[in-house]
Amino acid sequence: MAGASSDPLFAEPNNGDYHLKSERGRYWPEHNIWVLDDVTSPCVDAVTPTIEPSEERMPNGGRLNMGAYGGTAYASMSEWPITGDINRDGRCDMLDFAVLAEDWLDATNWRHRAAGRTRRAGPEHNTPRPAQPIIRHPQRGCGPSTFAAHCSFSRPA
Repeated sequence: MAGASSDPLFAEPNNGDYHLKSERGRYWPEHNIWVLDDVTSPCVDAVTPTIEPSEERMPNGGRLNMGAYGGTAYASMSEWPITGDINRDGRCDMLDFAVLAEDWLDATNWRHRAAGRTRRAGPEHNTPRPAQPIIRHPQRGCGPSTFAAHCSFSRPA
């Protein structure tokens, strides 16, 4: 956390730009664009973790930034701290597993194999295989409380 004697690394304080420098991106209001800096301010992600940074752009590091733009859409960005949080909701839970499994099933063509189909040609490739589990997740981005209402885990018939 930034102390009172730490340089906050503002973008251009002499020109009135008090956005925090960030290697992951900060807003440059003069040109209405996001830019990458060579350093990251110690004030990025420096507020207590009990305050949710829901108004800050992603990736936001899961913690609120200090300063005038902390907690706003113009807060400087930082690396996402939770590796397994695939949907970036701040939690590692079954919803992340569902997204991972769905992407994996799509990437490996297991959905086609489970349905008794294959994309390969020839009779040697058309042998039915045992049914594989299919995870259906029609509404990506739903929270854990709505996971059961929108997602299902089943074996094909």
